[in-house]
Amino acid sequence: MHNSDSLPEAPDSVPTKPIYNGSALRFAGSAIVGIAIFAGVLAAMGARFDNQNATPDSPFTAEVARQDVAELAAIAQSSATSLASADANNETFATVAAGAAEITDVLGGVWVAWPSGAPSGYTNDPVNTAAPADVTSADLVSQLVELSDAALSASDNAAQSDRATYNAVALLSRFLAIDLANTEGVDSPGCWDFTINAAGSAAASETTLEVADAARQWFETDASNMAVGDRDDQLARIDSVSRFEEAILETGTKDSREAFAAYPDLAEKETLTSVALGKLSSQLLNASAQADSDGRQAILGYTCSLYLSSGERSTFSIADASN
Repeated sequence: MHNSDSLPEAPDSVPTKPIYNGSALRFAGSAIVGIAIFAGVLAAMGARFDNQNATPDSPFTAEVARQDVAELAAIAQSSATSLASADANNETFATVAAGAAEITDVLGGVWVAWPSGAPSGYTNDPVNTAAPADVTSADLVSQLVELSDAALSASDNAAQSDRATYNAVALLSRFLAIDLANTEGVDSPGCWDFTINAAGSAAASETTLEVADAARQWFETDASNMAVGDRDDQLARIDSVSRFEEAILETGTKDSREAFAAYPDLAEKETLTSVALGKLSSQLLNASAQADSDGRQAILGYTCSLYLSSGERSTFSIADASN
């Protein structure tokens, strides 16, 4: 990518094409390939493009998938914004719009060859980013589920270093769909189908085992401070993580767990449970990048199941999960 302080921008008559690689997914919609840089230099020298072939190169399979997911995110964002405008008191629509905007941003946006209009003899490929007419909350739930599944599918053809980001997009979309469905009284899509054994096998590593065990210990500490009648869900989550650890150990992974996991420093409004969820989900998303397609779904399904409430799901951030 060129330095805008030293090279002129490419003229509108030369299409820019997103770079898709392992280190620049979030810049995919705005990065400029070498031909556009060269075109900008020629433009600065007074060269004409009247007789140049400005047809964009055919996109790679991975870029086609990225564009498809970005379009779905943009549609969900438009739909949520439309619904929020019609019902300003419904905070859930605004939350979905903000989440979809985060997804659109991290994907680099919907790529258009000539944002200012195609030159004579050329046309921009059609893109779909508008909300359907008379969109409903049920429509938006369906859009978010489609976005979630498309992001998970796109990770199949993505560079390994981008898979965790796609999977984080899939997870956030699913969280938004679940919370919107629950709020609007629409059938909830729930998490992806999985078994704990499949998730543990797919995510197995010493690091995953250590992070999971630390999370379990922090969940247990918070459970001990809850009223007896309020512990059931937390105890079920603790049991789930224990079974997940057992599934990892059954793969032959070395048991490197510590007897006592040091407590983290808590920021304002953080709890041991919220920190445990953040660290464990981040590690699981990293592990998902190493897994095959079935393994990724199992890991994401399990990760999704660890978030027990809308409040917990609202703390999930793609940026935080990708660190």
